[in-house]
Amino acid sequence: MYSRVFTHRSLHRRPWGRFEDPHDDPSPDNETLEHLGDSLLNLFVTDLIHALYPGLRPGPASIMRAKIVRNKILAKFAVHYAFGPRLKVHPSQEALLRETESVLAGTFEAYVGGLYSDYGIEGYTMKIQPWLSSLLTPYVKKAYDEALAEHPSPGPNSPATARGYWAQLNEKLFKMGSVVEWKEESLSARDPNGEGGLLWNVEAIVDGQVIGAGSGLNKKTAKNIAAYHALETLASA
Repeated sequence: MYSRVFTHRSLHRRPWGRFEDPHDDPSPDNETLEHLGDSLLNLFVTDLIHALYPGLRPGPASIMRAKIVRNKILAKFAVHYAFGPRLKVHPSQEALLRETESVLAGTFEAYVGGLYSDYGIEGYTMKIQPWLSSLLTPYVKKAYDEALAEHPSPGPNSPATARGYWAQLNEKLFKMGSVVEWKEESLSARDPNGEGGLLWNVEAIVDGQVIGAGSGLNKKTAKNIAAYHALETLASA
């Protein structure tokens, strides 16, 4: 199974577009395992989202899942585990395919599918799920913050208005006789998890204290997330 997980279809160059392999000659590449792994990852991430946020509606949950189960994220996992150098490809395409995002993402999906094929449902529950949970939980939480900031309606613990959270924060602090300072930082040089290597971190500071922080793929989203958490801090004070 290990060999099949890391075998790209270019190595054997089977005919493209075939409906079904002969029963006595199945394809030795990883595409079937990739298909299985893709389904498993979508199922697992959906389950994890609802476990972490049981009140979340299907629409926002689907948006969150799409932010996670995509080539850019899965390819990062493949790079982290050094799947590229293990991938067996046709020599003429070796340099290109081992660095292609979609190929790396597909290899990670094939790895998940291969684990499931080897361990079965019991092994999936006991071994694979805990690993995926530790790997994906930070991405689910980040996707939740981003989806919340982008959604036109507020979360369950926020003021009942669709205005931006930063505007709500300014209004609340004005009534309290305070002002907010914003600390904005681009993490492009040291954070590999942002889109295209770019991530923004914003902190909301009141009277010298950080009362909210947020990260996003642009300053506006990060600021809105920081303001949301600042409002939560003020509400619990």
